[in-house]
Amino acid sequence: MAVHEPLTEGTWLCTRCGVEKHVTEFTPDRNNLGGRQHQCRQCKTDAQRLRRQGNPQPPAVALKYLHGMSLEEYNQRLEVQNGVCDSCGNPESQLLKDGSVRPLSVDHDHNRACGHAGKRSCSQCNRGLLCAHCNHALGYARDDVKALMQLVDYLHRYDSC
Repeated sequence: MAVHEPLTEGTWLCTRCGVEKHVTEFTPDRNNLGGRQHQCRQCKTDAQRLRRQGNPQPPAVALKYLHGMSLEEYNQRLEVQNGVCDSCGNPESQLLKDGSVRPLSVDHDHNRACGHAGKRSCSQCNRGLLCAHCNHALGYARDDVKALMQLVDYLHRYDSC
């Protein structure tokens, strides 16, 4: 019997741990035979955690797809920035669910008219690597310099507190 076939009704055998589990423990995947992934969710989570601990960088596939950037280019930028945020100069402080430090985010110009829709960008859109706080601040301000200057003015007005 192939490992992707259910052993008993409503169960599936994980190809990683070899344990028979209920089908709800496997992520649906219409591209796989049987309609589910062959590793259980716990094994996939454990594998991702181990990968991140050994390599705390963003996945190379995501960098290429979302930002048109290779892992080598990311690492070069990270080295130029001395491993800290290009805006505030602090290292990343936010943690991922597994407790590892989140990699710095690739900041890109959302307003650039280069033809990319949504979250994707290209090498011309990319700016620096930012910590999550700075990246979110820019995102919430919609990259609007006027709005950010107004926030600076607001902070100066209440600076005496």
